[in-house]
Amino acid sequence: MNNRLSIRQGSFFTGKNAEGIQKHCIDAKPDSNHASEEIIIVALSQDCDIVREKTQEPFIEFISGTKISVSNGNYLNGKNPRVLDIRIEQLDYEFSIHDKFRVKKENLENLYLPEPEKLDQKNLDILRKWVSKRYTRAAFPDNFNGRLGKNKAYTKLAKSNISQDVREVFIFVEESELDEKTSYKPRILVVIPENLNKDKQEKIEAAYENAFTGNGIDPDIQLVTENDVTLADLRTYKRWDMDYYSLEGAETPPEGIDIL
Repeated sequence: MNNRLSIRQGSFFTGKNAEGIQKHCIDAKPDSNHASEEIIIVALSQDCDIVREKTQEPFIEFISGTKISVSNGNYLNGKNPRVLDIRIEQLDYEFSIHDKFRVKKENLENLYLPEPEKLDQKNLDILRKWVSKRYTRAAFPDNFNGRLGKNKAYTKLAKSNISQDVREVFIFVEESELDEKTSYKPRILVVIPENLNKDKQEKIEAAYENAFTGNGIDPDIQLVTENDVTLADLRTYKRWDMDYYSLEGAETPPEGIDIL
């Protein structure tokens, strides 16, 4: 059997099969302090690269994850750029962005592997978006980041569970470095589920208002649903990465388009 041709983006292996593939990793090996039955690996390479001749595309990229007892709401739906929790076939798994690795196609072809299972489309979309976000996080002015980092309420929000019901946060803000006497006045869209109860909405709005207000920042906070976000909004606003900007003194992330 040609294993390479049966693998597609989103194909996954568990247990001994996953462990066997990891042994042929040519990069820094993912954390191996787990029993084989706890391991899952998922193919990240695009289909066209997987089927291309190995003289042109010699590797297939995977990401390794481990079984966990229960998901962390802060790690769902790609909210955290470094850790992702997803449910696959009634089991919860956790992935680290640092546990990506490559395997030579020729080594895969020499393994006896069963026909792989495949992530459903929803989980595949979440995984792809999460991986790509690592390289496409939007940049904001250093002075804006610095002012925000001084706000204790923001630091508290970044570490709390109140954002579990928040799908995305988008911000439009002046891109220049403003002087100390001039306030930034960001417009902030906090995306929530359609039927979130009023009490939770009020708590979320208050928490984000406190987190982004002060130290020369005067925000306009709006709670919206996914259906409320327009194409015009997506062209104007940038996605806000709560985890990244919660780090005091963090460097401005690299420029790049903000992919949804």
